[in-house]
Amino acid sequence: MTRNYFEEYRSLIIIFIVGLVVLIILYILARLKNPEARNSVIFDTWFIIQDFAVDLAFVLLKVNNTPHLKIPT
Repeated sequence: MTRNYFEEYRSLIIIFIVGLVVLIILYILARLKNPEARNSVIFDTWFIIQDFAVDLAFVLLKVNNTPHLKIPT
């Protein structure tokens, strides 16, 4: 039986797409206000926050599946 990943992660996909659309709108508005500025920082910040969120989600949810990654006590 094949898992339907689209149905399983539909809410996360929608959140990601809405966030990406908001970022594109913010980039366009910043570009119109100040064309000489380095407006790509908006996307850099998004990728840093997304990377942190994915790392945190892995540590909180999936670290038990990989025992060699646990910190020894």
